[in-house]
Amino acid sequence: MSIGFLKHRHNAPLQTLFVEDESKLIGRVCMSQNVAQMCSSNSLVLLEESMEQRILMTKEDYIDKVWPNYQQLFPDNAEQKFSDFVLGSLSRIKKRLGGVRFKALHQSFEQALAQLFTTGNSDLFSEGIHILLKDYYDPMYTYQLSKRKDKIIFKGHKQEVLEWANNQ
Repeated sequence: MSIGFLKHRHNAPLQTLFVEDESKLIGRVCMSQNVAQMCSSNSLVLLEESMEQRILMTKEDYIDKVWPNYQQLFPDNAEQKFSDFVLGSLSRIKKRLGGVRFKALHQSFEQALAQLFTTGNSDLFSEGIHILLKDYYDPMYTYQLSKRKDKIIFKGHKQEVLEWANNQ
């Protein structure tokens, strides 16, 4: 990630760079300390989208775009590898979800995977993604954001944020 920042600074030194504010860990990738510090100290632009749009974006980013990659990379065992990816990701947050919610989500994603593998349709993932966003990620984001409310300089939907950014 740091190399990308250096390239941006070299190619467009006066152009603002927007970076998604994440924790130091993004999945299994650890953000460098200087990048994490930069993210936590700079101003925030808050992208606000409807739950329906967030579900669609999450499903697209983590299921619809990733599944074909698994099929290409692992032609002989793509279903097992992709199941391990999806269910393994869920297992990493098992403690925070709690046993009952984890079990329900695990079952929901197993059914969604079965449908995806037999029909190519990923719609069954939407229910589980909704639960994860509403009950796990949103409370976490709300808590983190409450500590940095004074840093928010703009809020809006995608088009509003893009218009605002283009005018900066």
